[in-house]
Parts: sequence; structure tokens; C-alpha cells
Amino acid sequence: MSAPRVPRLDPRAPGLHAPDHAMTAHLGAADAMQSTTRNSKETAKTNRRATDNAKAVDVFVAAKGEIDAMLERLATLSGNHFDAHPDEINWGHVGTLTHYASQLRQITDTVFKEGEHAE
Repeated sequence: MSAPRVPRLDPRAPGLHAPDHAMTAHLGAADAMQSTTRNSKETAKTNRRATDNAKAVDVFVAAKGEIDAMLERLATLSGNHFDAHPDEINWGHVGTLTHYASQLRQITDTVFKEGEHAE
């Protein structure tokens, strides 16, 4: 038994048209425009990300500089025993220094994932 024959369509039959080259060209142009628009949007998004990233880098560097300056000042003050003279040290000085140590410990525990921030 042979396979059933598929009837051929006559391009001259009513309702059937040969491909419209103008329409094909228009659709090709529309596809190209969509592609260009898509590429433009992607480029804009990439540029926006680069701009946002550049701003983030600037703010990050500024914050790091601020931290470095604070650490340098603390190191200098610590080197001078927090300007406390041995003959004048009292429990108020001890309380102040332990408070500073507690606040710094919160920061280092967070940064190094230690203490209550340990995983």
C-alpha cells in the first residue's frame, strides 16, 4: 500500500498569494528595528549598571577612607594609652575603655563572623 498523496496547492488559486516581497522586507526591517531596540535597551542597561557601579565604587572607597582614618586615630590614641596618665586612672576610665572595646568587638564579630555572628 502506498502513502496517501498530498494535494499540491496551486499558487494561482483564490485566497493563495505568492509571497509579498515588500511585506517580507517590511517584516525584516521590523525584526531589525526590534533587535536594534533590544540592543539599545541592553546597552543602556549595561551603561546604567556601569554608572551605578562606578558610583558604588566611589562611595565604597570614600567609606573605606573614613574607616582607615578612624582606625589610624584609634591606633594613635591607643599608643598614647588613650591619653590616660597612670596616676589619674580610675574606674571611670576603665568603664569608658571597656565600652569602647565592647563596641569594637561588635564590629569585629560582624566583620569576621565571630561571637554572636559566628556561623
